[in-house]
Parts: sequence; structure tokens; C-alpha cells
Amino acid sequence: MKKIAIIGAGRAGLVSTKYALENGLEPTVFERTYQIGGLWSRGNGTHIWEGLFSNISKYTMMFHDHPWPKDTPIFAEAKQVQEYLISYAKKFDLIKHIQFGARVEKIRQLSNKKWEVRIVDVKSNSLEILVFDFLIVGSGLHSKPRIPEIENSSQFEGIQLHGSKFSLKDPQLKDKNVVVVGCSLSGTEISASLVGHAKSVTNVFPRTYLVTPRLIKLKNATGPEFKIVPIDIGLNRRSFNFGDSSITKEELEQKKIEMLYQIFPYQTNKNTSHPDLYVDLKVPNQVLLKSISDYYIQYVQENKIRPIKTKIKSLSKDSVILENEEIIKADAIIYCTGYELLTDYFDPDILKILKFDNRKNYKFSIILYKCAFHPDLENLAFVGQAEGSYFTGDELIASWACRIFSGKTKLPEHEIMIKEIEAEEKRREENIRIQYTHGSHAILIEKLAKASGQMPDIEYFRKNDPHLYEILWDSAVTSNHFFLNKNHMDILNEINEMNKRNFVLNKSWEHISLEDLVNEFSKFYILPEGLFKASDK
Repeated sequence: MKKIAIIGAGRAGLVSTKYALENGLEPTVFERTYQIGGLWSRGNGTHIWEGLFSNISKYTMMFHDHPWPKDTPIFAEAKQVQEYLISYAKKFDLIKHIQFGARVEKIRQLSNKKWEVRIVDVKSNSLEILVFDFLIVGSGLHSKPRIPEIENSSQFEGIQLHGSKFSLKDPQLKDKNVVVVGCSLSGTEISASLVGHAKSVTNVFPRTYLVTPRLIKLKNATGPEFKIVPIDIGLNRRSFNFGDSSITKEELEQKKIEMLYQIFPYQTNKNTSHPDLYVDLKVPNQVLLKSISDYYIQYVQENKIRPIKTKIKSLSKDSVILENEEIIKADAIIYCTGYELLTDYFDPDILKILKFDNRKNYKFSIILYKCAFHPDLENLAFVGQAEGSYFTGDELIASWACRIFSGKTKLPEHEIMIKEIEAEEKRREENIRIQYTHGSHAILIEKLAKASGQMPDIEYFRKNDPHLYEILWDSAVTSNHFFLNKNHMDILNEINEMNKRNFVLNKSWEHISLEDLVNEFSKFYILPEGLFKASDK
């Protein structure tokens, strides 16, 4: 039996292990901590804190053959996501294949193309050298916190920490003047979480993100009725991302813009928006960045968060000096500035083949075919390395990789892969700082499904099964779309029913609040306690 090494026991490592077993491979998983869950485990330097909830629905955060328990809220708490992953590992008997407390020290490829993996036991510091036929890197995108280099940072006498070290109601931040650097997912959520706890919250960022709550409202084409859906259910539909032959590309882009006006009404109205948060949707070919936080915009409107669009020039002992020359008094700085891909264990020769370079764009530090493979390293795969792939992308790549490694299918011709890699390298050199380097979730998943031969025949269902076609075309893209069978139709029907449900309120559109959406939506669906509660301080 061929042996495969899998790095990490988070979602990518677990689903890779499951598919390795299904394809007759013998997996060994190396997990440096003593927990299952990766990003979703707690106390391991990840950016998960007690009381954190997922910002997308449980439907996007599941594998096709392991549905969430029926009583799980639409948005799961972090500890529930870890419990889900543990239950997945137990269901498919994966735990016995995991070596906990095993830090990967070095990986090199031998002359026979096999992988030599050097493992250090984190307790005893003992070294073990093992050889494998195949290797999957499933350690994810959130292993190595990234902190920017700022002039005179050592002179700052207050607290400096990365967002991965943030904890809710941290006593060292109580009644402090806090500067949060970055406005992406963690930046907006941490800023909002500090309201009512810190003395002041200033959010400094170089680029503006459109910020939305987890629940959004969408107008119907006619009449007063509207939809209430989780943000991922609204944005990750094929109909929204691709359109069909009935409309032109220009008409599709206009439909997208009209929808964005509905989702982000405050920031797309120059007359009402804070000037540093305004986004003009009429600007052509612009890179739109999106973030999710239920109360960030409300707190900005209430002057509880001060957003400043600029960069930090330098620090002093008690202040942040901005590029616009403004000086912000600060007791603490939280860097919500992302993560770098952890590649320290790879032999330099491997990094050279992968064209490793995180100086220009840390989100695009290695060049791969379909975010997963390199033609000169055919027994290596990366799972979970693409921003926005979520559970579905990980499952597609894990299934694909293990079928390749077991000989059931093959990678494309070398020349085809090289051509894409050259195009990817050119794209990296252009250094266009997009949020998702390979497209939105729906676009990325479509590419992966087509390349791996796991794409459902949409046209066939359009002609022969109108109900399933409606689900595949106009409901959010999830893992169940690509592993179709009768056992999993319940989930697809559940999402479709949510997508079609209409609501009516005796209020004008602009006066329908998040509280209204929560009250109406919770009549039909379970929402977690404690999530939708704004600070009154």
C-alpha cells in the first residue's frame, strides 16, 4: 500500500485523510498541536477566540457526507465548528492516523521522487525520519501571523499583538485606547468586539472594505416582498456569478452592481457614508473588497469606531503616527494584517520550483496549477491553500489529489499545467491586490470542479430535472452540488427553501434594520444566542 504524509489535522488535512483511505492509500497525519481543528482549534495561536461565530452559514462550512445536526444554528460558534470536525474524524475513523504533537521540521524530495519528512516530537524533542510516496500540505493559510514592519515599532511602550492573539473582553485592553490595523474580516470584527470594552477604537486601513452583516436583505423583482439570507447564500450563487445566455456580460455586471447597492447601502451612498468608507460602484474595473461584521457600520455611525483610510508611518512611545501626519494616542495596537503561508520546512530546492516569494503579495506566495499542483512535483498536492475555497474547495481538491495519487485519474499534460503556471506568475508580478486571488468562492469552486472532473452537468439538469437545475443554478454553491445523490438532497432542498422564502414588513426599504431581519428570520431558522446583540455603551 502506498504511503501518504498529510500535514495538519484541520479541515484540509482531515478531508484529505478521508479521501486517501477511500482511494487505498495509507495516510499519516502530522499535527503539531494536540487538537483536531486547525484554524478552529483554540489556544493554538489561531485567530479564534471564545464567543467567536462563523461569518458564513453552516451550509458553506460542511462536507457533503457529514451534515450538521439539525439543531445547529445557521451560524455556528467556533467551538461548534471544532466539534463538527472532531465528529467528522470519528465518523470516518481518521483519528488513529493522526500523530499529535508532531512538528514537521524538514521536507525534501529524494532522488527516487519520494518524500523524506523529518518529524520532531514537541514534548520529547526526539527526531523521526520517515519516507512517503505522496505528500499533501493541509496546514492552511493561517499558520504564520504576518505583522508589518513599522518604523520605531520597538519604541512603542504599549501593547502590540497580532489578531490571532486577541481574546474577547481581554482585561489588558479594558478602558484602553486601541488602534486596530486592517479592515478585512478580523479587522472589522475585532474593532466591533472592542466597542464597550476599550476606551476608544480607531480602525486604520490602507484600502476600504465593503462591510455587511451576516444576514442581508434582497429585493424581489416586483412587489414589496424581499428575501433574508446569510451573506454567503446570497453571493455564492451561480446565477449571480455567471449569468446565462439570456443576458450579456455587461448586463450581468450591472445586475451585480445593483445587488451590491442593496447589500451595502451606507457605504455606496456618498451623502451618508463616512468619507473613508465610501465606495463608488460606478468606477469601472475596480477591485472590490468585502468584509463581514454585524455592527461595525452601526458603531461607525454612532462614533464608537473611528475609521481612518491611510497607512501607519511610524510609532512613538505612546502614539501611532499616520502617513497623513495625524497622531493617534494609543495604549494598544492590534495587527489584523493576515497570515503568511508556512513553508519553513520545505527544502530550498522545492521552494524554488514552487517559485516561493511572499515579498510582493503574501497571499500569492507560491505558484500552483489550480491552487493545488505543480507539474514538476506530481506526487505533491496543496489542499486549503486558496483564499475563499472553504470546505467545498478543500473537498474537491482532496478527492482529486487522492484519485491522482492512486492512479484512478491523471493530471493534465505537462505543457498545459506549465502554461497556467506561467500565467499565474505573470498575474503575481502585476501585484493587483485582490482579496481572493483566484476569484470569489463560486468562481473558484467552478474552476476546481471542472478541472477535476467533478462538475455536475448543469445543462442536462436544465433539460431533464428542473427542480435540481433550479437548486444548482440559483442556490449557493456548496459541497453537495458536486457529490449528488438522493441521500444529500435534504440539504440542497433546505437551502433552496431558504433562498425562495419571501418576507414582508410594513416599513420602507431603507428603514428595515438588522434587528428586523433577525426577528423575521428567526421565526423560521435557528440563530445562535448572543450573536446579534449590539453594545449599548
